[in-house]
Amino acid sequence: KITALDEFATKLIQNNHYAKEDVATRRDALLSRRNALHERALYRRTQLADSFHLQQFLRDSDELKSWINEKMKTATDEAYKDPSNLQGKVQKHKLMRLSLSANHSRIDALENSGQKLIDVNHYASDEVAARMNEVINLWKKLLEATELKGIKLREANQQQQFNRNVEDIELWLYEVEGHLASDDYGKDLTNVQNLQKKHALLEADVAAHQDRIDGITIQARQFQEAGHFDADNIKKKQEALVSRYEALKEPMAARKQKLSDSLRLQQLFRDVEDEETWIREKEPIAASTNRGKDLIGVQNILKKHQALQAEIAGHEPRIKAVTQKGESMITEGHFASEEVTGKLNELNDKWATLKNKASQRR
Repeated sequence: KITALDEFATKLIQNNHYAKEDVATRRDALLSRRNALHERALYRRTQLADSFHLQQFLRDSDELKSWINEKMKTATDEAYKDPSNLQGKVQKHKLMRLSLSANHSRIDALENSGQKLIDVNHYASDEVAARMNEVINLWKKLLEATELKGIKLREANQQQQFNRNVEDIELWLYEVEGHLASDDYGKDLTNVQNLQKKHALLEADVAAHQDRIDGITIQARQFQEAGHFDADNIKKKQEALVSRYEALKEPMAARKQKLSDSLRLQQLFRDVEDEETWIREKEPIAASTNRGKDLIGVQNILKKHQALQAEIAGHEPRIKAVTQKGESMITEGHFASEEVTGKLNELNDKWATLKNKASQRR
């Protein structure tokens, strides 16, 4: 409509209308108002566009902040301190890292859109810059927290393996301590010898475990040096394990000595039994009432008796040697001293009885 009026007014002026000056004035005023209106409309459109871009930016930044804060809760939790379902937590962390990687483009897009607003001197450039920096800083903190959580999970995984190794050794220690606490030192010579063989194998097994103990000590030190989050408890567990292992030495040596003493005891009992068997074999001859029926018979019996007495006299050093061995054990404070005393008394009583019978028969 304004264009038509402009054309009509122009024709009037060109045709030298008597009021052409008034027409020109009115036309120019109308065109001026139209141009001013266009400028205001353009300015308004620009303002609305700027406001729209700003709101878009703020909306996107709010969504990102909300998303980052939600992820930050997971990144900063201390779930790694609970060893249960650790592998599940490691897998969950991998998924989170993938999620961060997938959303990195959103951060880039926000930064780009914010920078564009700043570059065109947007009326809210300061607010845009502040919000953009806020989101970027939050994003950096999230990345740092996620990286730290990954380190903690790896440490937790290493600690779990450490604890399993410690538990395995503790179970082995429990079994060894049980063997060393046994009061079975053998009931006969063969039994004692078998126990000594078992003890020698046990000693070898304990010595072989030194490498595992040293490995635990090295691991604990490495955790300490690396600043592991639970280094103090790991150190305490390692020290307790080493202490238990070192504590095996005393009962190990004590049981070895007891088995050695038990072997001497059973050897003595065997020697005593051998001597008593020998005495029993000679007793019927020494106690015989057969005196012969004639001279030749008496002479034969006398020769046999003289041979018996010579045999008894020749065997006496053996009885003394066995007795001396037992007495030495008693003097040393052998754990079975009372039993040894009883055995020696029985042996020497039987020996004295045999000698008396042989003397009386003569």
